[in-house]
Amino acid sequence: MKKNLLYYFLLIILSGPSLIVAGTTGKIVGKVVNASSSEGLISANVIIVGTRLGATTDVDGYYSIINVPPGTYDLQVHYIGYAKYRVKNLKVFVDRTTTQNAELNEENVENGLTLGGGLDMFFIKTWGLRLDYAYADWGMLGYSSRISLGLVF
Repeated sequence: MKKNLLYYFLLIILSGPSLIVAGTTGKIVGKVVNASSSEGLISANVIIVGTRLGATTDVDGYYSIINVPPGTYDLQVHYIGYAKYRVKNLKVFVDRTTTQNAELNEENVENGLTLGGGLDMFFIKTWGLRLDYAYADWGMLGYSSRISLGLVF
């Protein structure tokens, strides 16, 4: 009887720390590909809207966002020359991995270019002059800036 009591006591003592360090966040992973060719897109920006959490895809198009608090989020993918991709109501659970892949469609760009994350570039050509101008609005990161890229005659 004493041996069983000692065994149960040790079991409780040894399993206690694992309960204390149990995870409190989840993870979002996936792959971003070209919709027509299924090739992975390198350096696409994947962000969780309304947070400071996000990731950039690797050389094969894979991304991983770690330490995501449990909840429901909107996920947005940006890539130069492609239409924005948005997923609403993506659920994240504690100690679970949520997989969300994205297929981006190519998009024609005219009179300006929107770069991932909020950088807009405008090319204005009048009276034989070309003015290159950029405006960055990184509201999700808490700052914005204006950049003059140059004046070409």
